Amino acid sequence: MSKKRNTDKHLTTDTDSKHEPGKTKLLSVDNFADDISRVPVLVVVSGNLLDVGRMLPLCQNNLTVGRDSSSNLTLNDRLISRTHIEISEVKQHKDSYSILVKDLESTNGTFSKGKRITSEWLNPGETIEIGSETILLFRIESIKCINDRNVVLSMVAQDSLTGVYNRRAFDQLIIHIRDKFLNSNSPYSLLLIDIDHFKKINDQFGHPYGDRILKLFAETIANCLRAEDIVARLGGDEFAVIIPGLNADKAKELADRMLCVIRNLKTDEDKPLNMTISIGISDDCGAQLKTTELYRRADVALYQAKQKGRNTTCIFQNNISAF
Repeated sequence: MSKKRNTDKHLTTDTDSKHEPGKTKLLSVDNFADDISRVPVLVVVSGNLLDVGRMLPLCQNNLTVGRDSSSNLTLNDRLISRTHIEISEVKQHKDSYSILVKDLESTNGTFSKGKRITSEWLNPGETIEIGSETILLFRIESIKCINDRNVVLSMVAQDSLTGVYNRRAFDQLIIHIRDKFLNSNSPYSLLLIDIDHFKKINDQFGHPYGDRILKLFAETIANCLRAEDIVARLGGDEFAVIIPGLNADKAKELADRMLCVIRNLKTDEDKPLNMTISIGISDDCGAQLKTTELYRRADVALYQAKQKGRNTTCIFQNNISAF
């Protein structure tokens, strides 16, 4: 779908409350150069925890929101479209603003005030919903607050090397998933993953090469997962995946596919990487396990996978031990 892009760094403004193109004038973004200036923004108030709290300053027309990296606000929610919505017009009315939101023929739709929309004018304090869980709030905020918030959120939740969740975010996410499934009959599973003999990779080829392998690995397993699954780097070459809605047997099917994809990875020169992984799996099917116990069980299963010669997956069983 082709869209006309506005390359001018401007806001449109008018002097009355009517949204008529003939009553607009251009306001240079240079007026917002200082930190205390207040500008219209979209704030992610619900959705993927990597995104919650992020802000998109609306200092020009034709800004896009979606999963694609080319969007002005790129979100990590896989249930939204690559280019989901466009903020096609921003208007100033004295000391306030309004924005025109257009749905870009998204798969799961855009909703405002409980109704699916194709386009809608929003005033400060109003929200739109995209995908199934992401909610965006339109409000006015200072530039300093926007910059500070986005920098802090990136540091808090994201692993700087691979771009997936970090350990701190993982600890919060698994509690969030447990609470979500606590009073339901739906299971969820945890996968712990180690790259086999990763120390040898670092020792033989150096840490910069090892870092490239970690980035490729994280990208590859993320592409193997469903939209609702969550991947995090816990440290070194250890990763975790939270699988909502699947018990250990079903999660193992996904893990086995991941095992096969990693085993067949090739370099840019089309040479086999000869890399393998070991995966330990545990689940909570209504047992209301503490997250620490779920993690312990997956760790025990991972240990058994390594004892079996690596390059395999194991599901936790009560009769196995890590010792």
